[in-house]
Amino acid sequence: ISDSEFCEKICELISSHKIEEIVCYGIGRLASCKLAQYQFAVLVNVLQQSPQIQKCLVFDPVLSPSERILISRYMDVLSDNDMCCRRVVCNTLFYMIHINGCMITY
Repeated sequence: ISDSEFCEKICELISSHKIEEIVCYGIGRLASCKLAQYQFAVLVNVLQQSPQIQKCLVFDPVLSPSERILISRYMDVLSDNDMCCRRVVCNTLFYMIHINGCMITY
């Protein structure tokens, strides 16, 4: 994954836009969804390759307790559902993978 063109492009964009924080909504069920596993791996890889990222926050209401523990090894897991309405104070990338359109129209 670290050698993929997709991952490289994300890292380039993060660097060029001086992104300091990533907020991830809707990562999906890591235990049962290969796509969610891949997308999580991309996110972890991006964090490892982007030292300027100071914080990464993740929320998905479908995460199991064991998935939350796994994710918390790499980033912060939010416990409250803010309905994708997080206020930001720095350059932030919203990584919204499995989110339906009604959550991103505001």
